[in-house]
Amino acid sequence: MTILIIVSVVLLTGGLTFLFSERIKAKHRMFSTFSAALVASLIFVHILPDIYGSEVGAKWLGLAVLLGLVIQLVLEKITHGIEHGHHHTHAKSHKSILIGVMLGLGAHALIEGMPISIDDDHQTEETEEHAHIHNDHHDHEHVDYSSGKTKVSSKFISAILMHKVPVTLMLSLFLLSIGVKPVNYFLLLLIFAVMTPLGMFTGEFLMKIPAINSYKFYLLAVSTGMLLHIITSILFEHGHSKKETNLHILLIVLGVSIGVILF
Repeated sequence: MTILIIVSVVLLTGGLTFLFSERIKAKHRMFSTFSAALVASLIFVHILPDIYGSEVGAKWLGLAVLLGLVIQLVLEKITHGIEHGHHHTHAKSHKSILIGVMLGLGAHALIEGMPISIDDDHQTEETEEHAHIHNDHHDHEHVDYSSGKTKVSSKFISAILMHKVPVTLMLSLFLLSIGVKPVNYFLLLLIFAVMTPLGMFTGEFLMKIPAINSYKFYLLAVSTGMLLHIITSILFEHGHSKKETNLHILLIVLGVSIGVILF
């Protein structure tokens, strides 16, 4: 189901961009800002607290987040920053960097998909033990929290989906700007779409290896750092005019507020 949703979001976004490219091109910066604010609220309200709430050392988790920032910085040298709105204006440049764009975005999608299989079960035993103690001392009904444990993946998937839309918009606009044929256009979008599910399968395979499973929250921290780099690049960029700057700030405040309420 997760795979279908991710692929559908990318292809649907690409299809709408194909049909309404001029309208979307004029408004894509506004949508990217709003989406980045939503993702930021999810990361800071839920994902980062979940990461630092694990039993892994906070210092090393912080370094893993920083590693993710650096990895994304390197990838953006390959993609020329297309994931947060940067693209060249000359067709020759477009065609010459197409392979780099697909490789960079594909690598990003692959890495961000790997932590999806992570379960937020690090506090299950502690929570269940507390419930038993609470029951013994206060004669309250016992609740087995282990059967209803939450998953980090559900929160992370939400961030990925909200992040996928503006990135797909930029990739779609880039492909259209270099005159890619419709068949190749949707084929390239499909390749980009399946990279995150491929990363998810890779992560599930790695999580079955005990020696690697113990480092699962580091993987989530790296992916979160990559997301942080992109959303901060979008949020800290704004128009040159006063009107554009004010609209940019308004969209950030609106996106963060809605994100906090929803999540």
